Amino acid sequence: MMKKILRIFLILGFMFFPLCVHAEDLTNSDVKLVNGICVSINTNQPVTGIVAIYGTDKYGHSYLTKKIEYFNGLKNYKCYTYLPTGEVVWEALFLKGKLDGQTIHYLGQDFTEYYNFTNNTLEGYGYEFGNVNGVLMVNDGHSYGWINDKKLSSAEAQRMANQALENAQALQNKIFSF
Repeated sequence: MMKKILRIFLILGFMFFPLCVHAEDLTNSDVKLVNGICVSINTNQPVTGIVAIYGTDKYGHSYLTKKIEYFNGLKNYKCYTYLPTGEVVWEALFLKGKLDGQTIHYLGQDFTEYYNFTNNTLEGYGYEFGNVNGVLMVNDGHSYGWINDKKLSSAEAQRMANQALENAQALQNKIFSF
């Protein structure tokens, strides 16, 4: 009787083992993009899980450059880009393949940018640089904002909005792809 119970536990243990191995992160060598959908190279099925993207620094050392979370092949939830030192550069929120929520860009030396998106549309931009804080709102093509407590002129606000929109497009098309 005891041997039968032991066999059952061994069989169940071997059945569980492949599930644990499969639960590991995928890398850029395991997946490919097909019409904007991340699919497994082996199964050609949409990926659900975290894909770790590796790059090479100027000395030839491999390092983690990005972590992108996918659900049914679309970017979903938190995604990150990294420097060779391991520091986070970009932290973005995606929902069903579209930027949705706050995206943070760490530029170093106390300079941080914040982008707020709803359904891939940039609605707000802000930054902190030492004691200087800037805020920009983009509302139906009309940009307005402040640096510290000084209201920006419409030309200054538009210039900031143009740069923020350019960065926002790069987020979707370049920064969080592989």
